[in-house]
Order: sequence, then C-alpha cells, then structure tokens
Amino acid sequence: MLSKHEVEKFNGTGDYTMWKEKLLVHLDLLDLLGVVYPELEEIEKGKATETDDSKAEDKKAEVDKPSKSKQQSKARSIIVLSLADNVLRKVTKEKTASGMLKLLDDLYSPNTLSSRIHLTQKLFGFAMQQNMSIERNVDDFLRVIANLENVDVAISDEDQAVMLLMSLPPQFSGLRDTLRYSKT
Repeated sequence: MLSKHEVEKFNGTGDYTMWKEKLLVHLDLLDLLGVVYPELEEIEKGKATETDDSKAEDKKAEVDKPSKSKQQSKARSIIVLSLADNVLRKVTKEKTASGMLKLLDDLYSPNTLSSRIHLTQKLFGFAMQQNMSIERNVDDFLRVIANLENVDVAISDEDQAVMLLMSLPPQFSGLRDTLRYSKT
C-alpha cells in the first residue's frame, strides 16, 4: 500500500520531537506502528481477543497481513527515507525500525539532566522578540514547553499562561498590566 503522506527529512538540526511524532503517525497510517512498538500490538491483540466475533476477524486479518519481516522492512525503509544523509549515516547499522528509532532517541531526544536544566532555563528566560510575529513567538514558547514535557517536566497551564504573559514585549505592557491586575 502506497501512502500519499510524506514526512520531511530530519537533518539533525530541526525539532526532533515533532519530526518523530509525524513519522509515528505516518507509520500508524500504514499499519506499521506495531512493528516499531511491539507492545502496542500486544495491547491491540488483548483487546481483540475479548470477543468471539473478533477472533474470526483476527484470523482473517492474519491471513491478509504481510509477514512480520516484510512489515519490519517497510517500517525501516520509511525511516531511512525520512532521514537526511548526515543522520542516516549514524543509524544505518541498525537493522530494525525499532532499533533505529531507539538510537535516534538516544542521539536527538533531550532527555539528560543537562538538557532538562537547559530547557528550564530557556523557559524561565523566555522573552518574545519584537522583530518576530506573535504567532512565531508563541510557537517558540510552545516548542520549549513541548520539549520540557518530553523530558518529563510538567508545567501547569496556569504557569505557562503567566510565563507567556510576562514574556510579552514592552509595547504590550498595558495589556500585561490590565491582565495582571484585573479582578476576574
């Protein structure tokens, strides 16, 4: 089955978390996510075997499904095609899709103590740039929040709102003061 969806190539400098999310959605659309994360497939099997009707459907689906090695090969191929050459060179020795993703996580996922400290500093020091649009500034802010959530640092919605409000450029000081001192 060919897909009309494509994932942009990850070159090692962009937002790894968002790229990975898009890749996983792409694999899911092609019914290959269970190859990369076998535990998901086991959960689905557990749900499906609860009823007798689903057992018959499962047998039919097993006949229609390509072999595991074929699925593994397809998933790996999709990952390879979604990587720029400089990143591909680092993971090409991995022969499974799940192995490639684990190695990519190790290389590009900010999950170390120093990464958490850096991201937390980035959040608390965040200030909107006057030369950028509000949308772009908010996107940068949300990127920092998403990266922190990926390293298991939770920031409440209320705290996010306060930090975003305090990061507004000087020309929004009137709005900031109005929101800060309003009685609602």
